[in-house]
Amino acid sequence: MLIRRYQLLIVIAASILTLIATDILLPSLPQIADTFAVSSHKVKMLLSIFMAGELSTVLIWGVIADLLGRRQTLFLGMLIFCIGSIMSLYADSINLLLVCRFLQGAGSVVVPVAGWALIQDLYPKDEGARMMSFVGTLVAVLPLFAPAIGGKIDVLYGWHMNLYGIAFYAAILCLAMLLLPQTLSMKNTRVSIPDLNKRLRIYGTILKNKTFISYIALFGLLNCGQWCFLTVAPFYYAHAHISPDKMGLLLMITSMGFLLGAMTASRLFKKFGVDNTMALGILIALVSSLLLLASSYNGRSNQPIFSALVISLYVFSSALLWGASTSRALQCFDDFRGSASAVRSLILIGFSALGTFAGKLLHHESLFATGIILFALALTALWVFNTKGLRAERMTAEVAY
Repeated sequence: MLIRRYQLLIVIAASILTLIATDILLPSLPQIADTFAVSSHKVKMLLSIFMAGELSTVLIWGVIADLLGRRQTLFLGMLIFCIGSIMSLYADSINLLLVCRFLQGAGSVVVPVAGWALIQDLYPKDEGARMMSFVGTLVAVLPLFAPAIGGKIDVLYGWHMNLYGIAFYAAILCLAMLLLPQTLSMKNTRVSIPDLNKRLRIYGTILKNKTFISYIALFGLLNCGQWCFLTVAPFYYAHAHISPDKMGLLLMITSMGFLLGAMTASRLFKKFGVDNTMALGILIALVSSLLLLASSYNGRSNQPIFSALVISLYVFSSALLWGASTSRALQCFDDFRGSASAVRSLILIGFSALGTFAGKLLHHESLFATGIILFALALTALWVFNTKGLRAERMTAEVAY
């Protein structure tokens, strides 16, 4: 029992590390740009390149997990993450730092692929569901403090110290993971070519399901807007002469919206139903993006706390769609929900990467352009929600929560 809890702790620690690896650097992006004497557009790529690494390997890790087992796959992914983290300590140019971030992203995505499956191995059946709910709450809450911690460390010791912290954390985890037991018998690790072909056909079937894609897109569109803002925000706040530590607090306020939304969603499901809750989330996203547009137009968004609260409301709305849209999407496939979950991760990472790319192109003197993009994304989510396919889906029986 003690060993099992220790193994669970390692998976939780790995999940938290891969989530804070980006958020802890957000307040330091302007300082990184100054250090390497590069433009804000170039340094914003530190966010998008991390997601590009995730995007390029998320499905590959699923195959590797079947070949090697959860422990070896988890260790291999975190080893790649650790190598990228250690290399970042010696990066003397922005281009080398970008390579390091790509490696970190490529390794970090192993956690949702193999780590969560390992929890199910350690805690089978209903016990696993309860444990995943507990772990999910921890993983959602703890990274919220990453921007504030990263900003404070930047002010006290410089932004490089955050890189040292990430590298040290990753190295300790790699050592600890050597103690994890194998969960897949080696005699079952061979995957034949027909099996791989079958897997590819399953992925093709999933991607052709319009209802599945539509439900994933509902949250993905709003999450795209969130990452667009997070890419612009550090430079917008720096332009307003906000110090990194205060910037971290503002970004933490923004992220708190997701936690509050996730906590509120279950109550709203019971009171109003899943579909009405999703509709409410989209409505809140539209209203909050319009508030950002209006405040940017009349200069009100020059007050950093106001813009942080408005975006927090937008993030709150995305949280209302997160669980409901995921559940509805995975219900499209009874026989291969694991593969559907992997495709879901791939699509959501793609939306996040698109958001960081859009933020890279925007000017940071004002949030008006950001507001336009957020409003357009919320409007698109409303259109997707009211497409013929999802309207027909909502006419079926309400899912029990």
